[in-house]
Amino acid sequence: MLAILVIALLASTSLSAEVVYITSMQGWAYYKVRVSGLMTQTNIQAACVAEGMMYPCMRANLDCGGGLQWTADCPALPDGNGTDPAGACRVQVMMAQSACGIPEPYRCQPLDGTYIYIPGYSASEACGIDVAGPNWCVDGDVVSDLYATCVKEHVNECLNSPCNNGGVCADLPDGYLCICQAGWTGQNCQTEVDECASNPCQNGATCTDGLNGYICTCAPSWIGDHCENERPEVNLLHDNKCYRLSSDTANHADAQTSCSAIGGRLAIIKDAGVQAFLANEIRQGAGVSHWIGLKSSNVTFQHIDLSPLAGYTNWKPDEPAELCVLMEKDGDYKWTAEFCDSVHNYVCESAESPCRLNVCQNGGNCTACFEEDFVHCDCPPGFEGERCEIDTDECDSSPCQFGGTCKDGIDSFICSCLPGYTGDVCQTDIDLCNPNPCPFGWACVDTGPSLHCDAFGRDSPHVRAAVPYSCTKASCPDGMTCMEAGPGSYSCTVG
Repeated sequence: MLAILVIALLASTSLSAEVVYITSMQGWAYYKVRVSGLMTQTNIQAACVAEGMMYPCMRANLDCGGGLQWTADCPALPDGNGTDPAGACRVQVMMAQSACGIPEPYRCQPLDGTYIYIPGYSASEACGIDVAGPNWCVDGDVVSDLYATCVKEHVNECLNSPCNNGGVCADLPDGYLCICQAGWTGQNCQTEVDECASNPCQNGATCTDGLNGYICTCAPSWIGDHCENERPEVNLLHDNKCYRLSSDTANHADAQTSCSAIGGRLAIIKDAGVQAFLANEIRQGAGVSHWIGLKSSNVTFQHIDLSPLAGYTNWKPDEPAELCVLMEKDGDYKWTAEFCDSVHNYVCESAESPCRLNVCQNGGNCTACFEEDFVHCDCPPGFEGERCEIDTDECDSSPCQFGGTCKDGIDSFICSCLPGYTGDVCQTDIDLCNPNPCPFGWACVDTGPSLHCDAFGRDSPHVRAAVPYSCTKASCPDGMTCMEAGPGSYSCTVG
C-alpha cells in the first residue's frame, strides 16, 4: 500500500503549470516542458535551459552512437537499455522502460507529445512521440506548443533519513515526502499530534493528550469514552438497607432534600462494615467524594487566655460556617469536614421493605427501597437475573468429568458417565474387568477408557490355536464398540 501511495505522489508531482515530471532513473530526473511555438531543435533547447535543466540527446552517451545522436553539450546519461539492439541507449526507450515498464515509447502515455533533441539534424527536425498514432518520430516543424524532453540531476534526499519517529521517506523529483506514523505530523514527522485540539471530550471533561490517542477525565455526573453519557444512579443493598450513590452533585442541604424526596435520607455511617462497603463501591464507580449524613454542631470559640467569647464579635457575614462531612476521594474515602455549601455527589439511604406488588418470578422474594423506585429480587436456588427470570444452567461449568454428559435441572444437574466411570460427576474410575466381560474366560486388561480381551493371556496350549474372533453385540459392555484384533483378541472402546 505504501509503494502505491508513493508512486501516485510521484506521478502527480508538477513543478509548475508548464513543467511535468515523468520519471527518475540512475540519478537523473526526466521532465516534459511546454514549448511555445514550433517543436524545433532550437525551441526544445531553449525550453530546457529556461527551466534550469539540460536537454538530453537522442542517445544517452558517446558510446551509444555519438556523431549525429550525441554531443558534448548533452548530459552523458547512463545506458538504461544497452542490451536492446533495436533501441540501444535511446533515451526515449529508457524513459518508457522506467515510466511504463515497456520498451516502446509510442505506447507509454506519459511520453505522449514529448520531443527530443537530435544533434546534427536541422533545426526543424526534432523527433516527437504520438501515442494515438502510434508514431515513433513525428517531425517537429509541423506541430506547435507540445513538450521538450528535459533532464536534471536527481538527489535522493531520503538517503539522509530526514523523517523522524518512524516516518517513511518517499523520494520526490524535487524533495521528499515523509509519511508519518499515527500520532505524528510535520514535514519531518517531528511534531506530535495534539488529539485534544478538536475538543473530543464532552460535558466539562478534561482531555489528556497521548501518543496517537487521548483520555477523557469525566466530570462526576458523566461517563463514556467521551463523557457523552450521564452517569446513572447506583443502587446498592447491604445489611438490610438500601444505598443510592447520586449521579448529580449538590451542597449538603440540597443533598438532604434530594434524599428526602425519594423517601430516604443522607447515609448515616455508624460502623466500619458500612464504611468499607460504601468506600469500595464508590472507588470502583464514580471515584469522587460523596456527602454523608454527618455535620458539625455549633463550634465553641474562646480567647487564648481561656476566657469565653462573649459580647463583642466581628465575624464576616458567612462565618463561622457550619461544617459538613464527606467521604473524601483524596483521603481514600475517609471522612473530611468541609464547608456545607460545597458541591459534591452524595449517598442516600433507605430502609428495605416488602414490595407492594411482587414483580419477581419463579418464587423470588421482592423487596423495595426509596418509595419502590428501587426493587430487588432475591432469587431461589436455580434462578438468576434481575427478576429471577433465568434458569441457571448448572452445566455451564462442565461439572461432569472424563467425558461425562451433563443434563441441567432446577438447581441441580445429572451426569451420565462413560463406561468405566461412576460417581456424581463421573469422578471414579471403575474396573472394567470386574466382573470379567471377556468370553471363554479370556484374560481382560483394563486400559482406562477401554478394555482388551485376549485368549493368549491364558497359559493353555489349546487356547493358542484359537481362530480369529468375530465381534458380536454381546462382545462389549453397553456403550462400547468392539474392534477385532486378530486371532483370539479384540478390544472394546468408548463410542
